[in-house]
Amino acid sequence: MKRLITNLIYGIVLGSTSIYAQTTVEYKVEFTSNWEAHGPLPGASAHFTDLVVATHNNNITFLEMGQPASPGVTSVAELGTTGTFVNEVNAEKPNNAYSVTVGPDLFFNSDRRDITIESLEVNSDFPLLSLASMIAPSPDWMIAVNSLSLQDSSGDWISEITMDLYAYDAGTRSNNTYNLGGPRTSPVGVISRITSNDTPINPNLKIGTLNITLDESTLSSNNFDLPNYEDLDFFPNPAKETIRIINVENSNLETVEIFNITGALVKEVVVANPTTLNYDIDIANLSQGLYLMKFTTSTGDTQTKRLTVTK
Repeated sequence: MKRLITNLIYGIVLGSTSIYAQTTVEYKVEFTSNWEAHGPLPGASAHFTDLVVATHNNNITFLEMGQPASPGVTSVAELGTTGTFVNEVNAEKPNNAYSVTVGPDLFFNSDRRDITIESLEVNSDFPLLSLASMIAPSPDWMIAVNSLSLQDSSGDWISEITMDLYAYDAGTRSNNTYNLGGPRTSPVGVISRITSNDTPINPNLKIGTLNITLDESTLSSNNFDLPNYEDLDFFPNPAKETIRIINVENSNLETVEIFNITGALVKEVVVANPTTLNYDIDIANLSQGLYLMKFTTSTGDTQTKRLTVTK
């Protein structure tokens, strides 16, 4: 439960905040281009190919910087085709991979400058994300992310991650221009960031920005199995001094924890009488701002809701 600023091998994580863990959640994945800042694009055909995204565990690595590209990654980097990569991920199900999603491409002959996958389902047993998209036309250049964890060290979901992405060479073709093909690299090289000035891509500029955002409306969808739990709620919201939790007797509510936006626990209440109809909690000592309330029942079920405190 913390905010991070971390240097990674495939980019820079600009910021992240963690939210409580549950089995399955959904994320929005959005890549925004900065390719135009590198100079003239290679004509009307300039585009990022279909963005392919895999979710998996740490038993498998689908692409790794400093290692040779797999056939699937090679197909993405050289041709922008995703079928072989999809097959590689599917071959690891259900033990090591959870899902593989092919998102849209991004052509520069339109006004759109982003690639967005709205609802990427992620499972807590497979919290790592890897993705790739070809920078086209090019010999074997791409954007790539390797095994990015969407959970923090405590196993809690990270609410938002923002990364600068840079251009990578798959190490399979020897060509320094915006052209497809070129001679095969022999021996085959490894996936590496483009760092020299002998290509039209500026090695000092990001090629784009990746933003991954948790859909918080999915946080509680799988936690409560009984219909009565849906009635567990509180009011008012926003609140100033007191909040009232309603329908407590239907939920076996045991504890209420309140966390600030940085993830610090600021208040914990043990419900003395879980059979009461309603339960009041004093929040007069909380500063104005956004908080998260975590309800835990006697059976270990949890639910998280937002609370806004005003003064």
